Amino acid sequence: TPLERYGSMGRVRAMIDGALASRIGGNKRGRQTEEELQLLSCPITCDLFVDPVMAADGNTYERSALSAVFESGNTRSPLTNEPLAHLHLTPNQAIKRLCEAHRARHSMEGATCKRARFASGTPDAEDPCHLFDQLQPGQGASGA
Repeated sequence: TPLERYGSMGRVRAMIDGALASRIGGNKRGRQTEEELQLLSCPITCDLFVDPVMAADGNTYERSALSAVFESGNTRSPLTNEPLAHLHLTPNQAIKRLCEAHRARHSMEGATCKRARFASGTPDAEDPCHLFDQLQPGQGASGA
């Protein structure tokens, strides 16, 4: 069984935690990516911007989210609750380009890893799913 093979559930968890930490937030690059996501996300929806616009308060929001706020009759800043001087929305092209670059960079990283894994038949050693393959040899992560 996997527990006999690896000694204890604690050792199994440590392996998974180690792999995940190296992929998401356990290193400087992971923390930087997390900070990037916060800066490139709408404070209303918490989603990565698609159509970022700057409001009169100087902050950037997703156009559809801020438009919905205005349509509900609220003309205050979603972040400061101060009245907005005007309701004109200015496209934020710089943030839009950064979001597009972020999406492209991260979708290519994932696609490259998956292509390499399936083409070689050998899982990426840093891929957390690989650990489940190790735990259940021949059965894969699903245990089927």
